[in-house]
Order: sequence, then structure tokens, then C-alpha cells
Amino acid sequence: MRMIFRVMLVIGSAGLAALAFPPVGWWPLAIFAWLPFWFGIHGAGGLYGFRLGLLHGMVLYALT
Repeated sequence: MRMIFRVMLVIGSAGLAALAFPPVGWWPLAIFAWLPFWFGIHGAGGLYGFRLGLLHGMVLYALT
């Protein structure tokens, strides 16, 4: 899987997860928002997976 596609999946997952919190509050997205993240990190190496997870956390924190 290409690197840019992995990054897009991780950022999209963080965006969906942010919609689960108030003021939007679409709580069912909290369950499904993790699927793009897991597809994005699947098969990535240790350091690259760590960086993708860190990116996910930073984007989710910034959006919430």
C-alpha cells in the first residue's frame, strides 16, 4: 500500500473519530472510525506504524 494512501486513511479515521465527540456527538462513529486506522497501519513496520499512530493521535487531539 502506498504511503500517501496510508496517511490519508489515518487522517480520515481521526476526522471520523472527532465527529463522535461533542458538539456533533455522532457516537456510533466512535466504533467505525477505527476501521480506516487499522487498515492504514496493517502491514506497516514498527517505526512507520508508530508514526502513523502518532499522526492519528495528533490529528484527533487537534480536531477535538
